[in-house]
Amino acid sequence: MIRARLNLVVALPAEAKPINQLLELHRVQPHRELPIFTGNEIALVITGHGSDAIQAGVKYLARHNGIKNAFWLNIGIAGH
Repeated sequence: MIRARLNLVVALPAEAKPINQLLELHRVQPHRELPIFTGNEIALVITGHGSDAIQAGVKYLARHNGIKNAFWLNIGIAGH
């Protein structure tokens, strides 16, 4: 179970890489379809592009996060 107070959502690995490096996030489940990175009470999910993919990624991370009143932030280069 992940315990993150801040959830970050990005579509592409290229968007996640600098964030992961800056915040020192590490992948927690290497063989899953939707990668989740965590550290310092922060979780980041890479969803793929498109509203359906983002919706699935948000639901996936929400199911795995033990903190129900966490903050959510969608970060990307193309908007949402």
